Amino acid sequence: MKTVRMFAAASVLGLGLVALGCSDDGGNGPTPDQGVEQGVIPEQGPPPDGPGPGGCDPSCTAEKPYYCAKDTTGSCVECNTDADCLGNPNALGPSCDTQYNICTCASNADCANSPWGKTCDTDPMVLFCTCKADGECTAPKKCVGTVFGTDLVCGAPCTSDGDCTSSTYSICDVPSGKCVECKVDGDCTSSIRPYCLAAKGECVECKVKGQCTDADYPYCTDNTCVECATAGDCTKSDQGGFCDKGYCGCNADGDCKGTYPWGGKCVTIASNLGDYKRCGCDADGNCGATAPHGPKCDTTYQKCTCSADGDCKVAPYTKCGPPYAGAAYSHCFKPCANNGDCTDPDSPACQTSTGLCLECLTNPDCAKNDYSKTCDTSDNSCVECLTDPNCTTASLGNKCDTSTKFCTCAADGDCANNLNGKKCDTGMELCNCLTDADCIAPRKCTGTFLGKKICKP
Repeated sequence: MKTVRMFAAASVLGLGLVALGCSDDGGNGPTPDQGVEQGVIPEQGPPPDGPGPGGCDPSCTAEKPYYCAKDTTGSCVECNTDADCLGNPNALGPSCDTQYNICTCASNADCANSPWGKTCDTDPMVLFCTCKADGECTAPKKCVGTVFGTDLVCGAPCTSDGDCTSSTYSICDVPSGKCVECKVDGDCTSSIRPYCLAAKGECVECKVKGQCTDADYPYCTDNTCVECATAGDCTKSDQGGFCDKGYCGCNADGDCKGTYPWGGKCVTIASNLGDYKRCGCDADGNCGATAPHGPKCDTTYQKCTCSADGDCKVAPYTKCGPPYAGAAYSHCFKPCANNGDCTDPDSPACQTSTGLCLECLTNPDCAKNDYSKTCDTSDNSCVECLTDPNCTTASLGNKCDTSTKFCTCAADGDCANNLNGKKCDTGMELCNCLTDADCIAPRKCTGTFLGKKICKP
């Protein structure tokens, strides 16, 4: 998975907590228009050695070699102006993106003198200097370091686990000199990526089909659980009857003849991760009186919609309502009578008064989650907390931030009895561990969360 560098600069706590998917059961699940999966950005690996940057704040370069200045809040960042990037020999690129305070590159030429590598990753969500081979590095460095996830950078080869200072890439593969996530499945502590792809030293979601347990995403493609392997897997998808790279969509209008398409026309949807095609509409004529989602085209969202139950004439999709909490449009859906009708694991609770399958109605509906165990009935979503009593020793802190609904900490004392660790990371405001001594026995400091070490059984 390509991790998203801009998210790291903008907000750490907002990352990767929710993966939004599409529902193919006639239903009440969210669609790709709501959002995209966000990758968790790990801590940095060992930085490259190099001359001290001129003109940079020494306290910032001491924190990370590519940091140079402080922003308006007093936090160390990569840059405020281009001069901060040009004056720092360890900058990740020569140009300052002032929205995110990060140094970026636009082409390989921008990386000609970079200690990180000679290749500019031009992915719009990355844009920094990386390496593809050892030849881009000055000996004895090799293309073995890791920064912001999957990109490699030049760094000193490791000889033992002690050389691997990143909490995510903490294991040394001695033959290659590269710090890796794993060598065996047991090294992968995340429930999202529990399997080790030993050839690459990466934890992945799956290696074979049988490891994909979500009924909506049962196939393993490129070590990711996806919804389809062939077009035959998309006959009930509201996105379309064409399988492209593991996801259902369309290639032509003829792919929009399944049982529950968002419309009869194959439309192109703009996305910051690349345009994609799905079934939809650009006029009421693409919907018609017997369209399963409704007879009226919402041209903003390019979906067939409804205004009232009377618009819903295709059984069993007889109720008109929003496809997810806060949606700006309504569609026809199959109403639920009990929880057994709610097959989407992300929306398991049936609200019988509306026929909607929701994430939660009460706290027990959130019990399966690691941290978000409290039901916010204002929008029927699972959150960490609404008040301080929701923050237990199993939470990431002992105080509830009611603006974010996260359990947080302010000092080590707040984490004295916390199962995740006795140390408070005051930047991320969560309890974590640095060593096993920070854990309540028999727990060990072997887990990771948002790039920080946490105690696990």
